[in-house]
Amino acid sequence: MSISGPPLAGKTTLFNAVREHCSRRRRDITFVGDLVRQTIESLGVGLVESDRAAFQHYVGFRQLAVEAELDSTKLVILDKSLVDAIAYWDVLVGENRPIWSAQLEQDRYGIVVLCDHAEIGETGNEIDLMHASLRDRLAHQIITVSGGVSTKVISVAGSRSQRLDTVLAAIDSL
Repeated sequence: MSISGPPLAGKTTLFNAVREHCSRRRRDITFVGDLVRQTIESLGVGLVESDRAAFQHYVGFRQLAVEAELDSTKLVILDKSLVDAIAYWDVLVGENRPIWSAQLEQDRYGIVVLCDHAEIGETGNEIDLMHASLRDRLAHQIITVSGGVSTKVISVAGSRSQRLDTVLAAIDSL
């Protein structure tokens, strides 16, 4: 399962809520946090933005490597996935898709959860604001990319509890 969406859509908030809820219920689920945010926090926005193509290449290869190491027999929930990496490539770089994007085969993810950004305002966080002006374009591209690589695409909107309930119902249906 991939929790996907544009900047400031509540992906990480939802991811953390699902992880907390499932850990209390002792569900055997692997959770993979936001690799992009972790990298930007380490390197800084300035360096990352200075060469978008190089950074997006790193993101794609890193996401691919992490996903390849996961146990395919367990439920895995990702805070962003190759879906996001490709959509960001398409919007930020815009050139021919890189070689790693070919690994995004049909039905790679059982469920892609698309977080709606319309109800969530901007924060003052530098990382959150990096691509805030591109939210609509990124949202559209994530929808386009996710359509061909997921068994099921679920859009979530509304309050945190509404979003959590929708995702938990999807998990229970697996």
